[in-house]
Amino acid sequence: MSLFYLSVRNINKAKQSAVASASYKSGESLFSERDNELKSYKERTVMPETHILAPSHAPEWVYNRERLWNEVESVERNYNSRLAKEIIVALPVELDKENQSQMLLEYVKDNFVSKGMVADVSIHRDVNHNPHAHIMLTTRPFNEDGSWGNKKKKEYIFDEKGNHVLNDKGEKKYKTIALTDWDKKETLIEWRKNFADKVNEFYKLNGISETVSHESYENQGIDKLPKQRLTLEEYAIEKREKERAVQKGIDYEPVTFYAKENKEIDKANNELQRIAKEKELLSKKIVSLSEYREIRNDDLINGLRSIRKSANLSTDDWKSLKVVAKRISGFVDFNSAKSNISKLDNWKRKLEYQKGILFAEEKVLVKAQEVYKSEPNKTLLYGIIPSRFKEEFQEKVDSFKAKREENVKAINMFNELYKHSLRVVEIQKQFAIEEFNFLYPQYADKFENNDSVVEVKSKYVDLFKQEGYKRDVINEFENDLHKLSTPNVKLSKVLEEWKDVNNSLKILERTKEKRKVEYRDSYKNFDAKKTYDSSIKYTDAREQITTKEERKETLKDVLIEQLKQRYPEISIDIIKEIPSEIQSKVLQLHLNNEQSGKLSKDLETVKERYIKKDKNEIPKTNHQENSFTNNSTSSNSEMMFNSLMNAVKQQETNDYDLEAKRRKKKKPKMLYRDRDIEREM
Repeated sequence: MSLFYLSVRNINKAKQSAVASASYKSGESLFSERDNELKSYKERTVMPETHILAPSHAPEWVYNRERLWNEVESVERNYNSRLAKEIIVALPVELDKENQSQMLLEYVKDNFVSKGMVADVSIHRDVNHNPHAHIMLTTRPFNEDGSWGNKKKKEYIFDEKGNHVLNDKGEKKYKTIALTDWDKKETLIEWRKNFADKVNEFYKLNGISETVSHESYENQGIDKLPKQRLTLEEYAIEKREKERAVQKGIDYEPVTFYAKENKEIDKANNELQRIAKEKELLSKKIVSLSEYREIRNDDLINGLRSIRKSANLSTDDWKSLKVVAKRISGFVDFNSAKSNISKLDNWKRKLEYQKGILFAEEKVLVKAQEVYKSEPNKTLLYGIIPSRFKEEFQEKVDSFKAKREENVKAINMFNELYKHSLRVVEIQKQFAIEEFNFLYPQYADKFENNDSVVEVKSKYVDLFKQEGYKRDVINEFENDLHKLSTPNVKLSKVLEEWKDVNNSLKILERTKEKRKVEYRDSYKNFDAKKTYDSSIKYTDAREQITTKEERKETLKDVLIEQLKQRYPEISIDIIKEIPSEIQSKVLQLHLNNEQSGKLSKDLETVKERYIKKDKNEIPKTNHQENSFTNNSTSSNSEMMFNSLMNAVKQQETNDYDLEAKRRKKKKPKMLYRDRDIEREM
């Protein structure tokens, strides 16, 4: 095992989904009740080996992965609750698969399950050289009766006389006491040490002379910088790059961030070794690559720093920067500002979901009130007992108003924070542009600074800061000009949203049917609370579908507009006859720079690529349209498509003939202009 590796991170509700994380790690499709989505990822080449381990007093349902993590997300009510811990460990390649699994499961039982945690273990062996495991751990203990326990407790503070100590507001002071030690630094160190000990134990059992240590090189007295472990995707990219270099007979150069980082670390380690041999070891021991680079710094770094130091920022700018810096607890640059927006977008989706549920609840309450006036017995459909309607209805209205008020407050808080965050993105965007132009003046004025171009510029500024040297050429600006053009950046966003809306509608249709079944069951086996709640969820699913369908109709108009811009010779009526799914595929050709310039040829390409794979998959025109890859097997549909193709070709031919006639009859305009000028003179 070349590297000891154990990392711990927290899965936070404000940023991530425990269900999605479990789905990705395990390779299973899991339904998330929090956002009504089926979490599913592409099938792996080698399916993970999975286990769920739990303490004896945990309820039986913890062994159902979907229910386990949905229950976790349900019990953790705060928007920023810690849902789980994820531990990633590298498995020793010197051990066979059976020993790897046995070693890992023993470690998990001894260190986590025995302490009261449920462990969801996924072992990944997609690549032989990189076996590793993801261990998702619950962060809330179970009581002996199988119910969820508490993470913390309040301990009130008393004075010498035994009276409560009060704060400035007259409230009782208390301190929060953690009921577990799972977040302590000492516990993490113990987990690391125990894993190293467990690996060494299995090495010894299998007659392997190697050992590993959980301590850093510095603590082990080794003058060497630690290298970064590559992800599976990074390893695959580097492997292809090495093969390409061998085929072309050129030197291999790493292309991913951490592979480049490791190359720099190798250079630093070689130099440290040379210095040590010459007995000229630096007076201050170098323990990180950043310290090594500091020695190699040059005037360019100072030039970059001066850009930020000399910036003329307004009071509002500084206020926004302080707000965002406090939120992310670190230095603000373009990447961290964009990351902050991404995290806020997750919060925004949650607030919108809550707002949608409240809207659905309001509709249910209105319907219940209307039904009570005309047919009181039917209020059972909404989980309200007719004989107690006024009392129960008022309770629900009061609860609804409290939730709506809380949601409005949260939205107002979010809007204020989002306003600051957007301002900071624009500030950092300008910094990234100026810094890039300072480093690479040859590219300064060649491109419009749309989002994709700024992403590239920011990337190369960061690479310079990390590596300490400039590129001779920016590959994206030499080879990807088509993709980086502003029209195609906009088109990319349109097509991405189009795909997202269609996928969302498919999921929402399944969700609606599921909610309908839940509603019928709760009403049939009458449970007032479940009937009320399920009627709200069912109404919400229907409202979401309506909203998505409205957005889809708007996007259809956008697709038509995009096509008209690219094929101005084709009438809008004919473009409207093209099914939207095919429109999106034609536009994708433009995004990939595969268009011919003629709509008829591009339609033919789409037909060959996406439709003729299955003779039954013939598109429908708009008045029949759903998806061009389903529903129709009739010759009529094929005839309609061919008719559409002919109409396009006819219009292109007519347009060509008219243009030819115009060129034939055309006389030099300048002669007329000259004549007019002479007449005026």
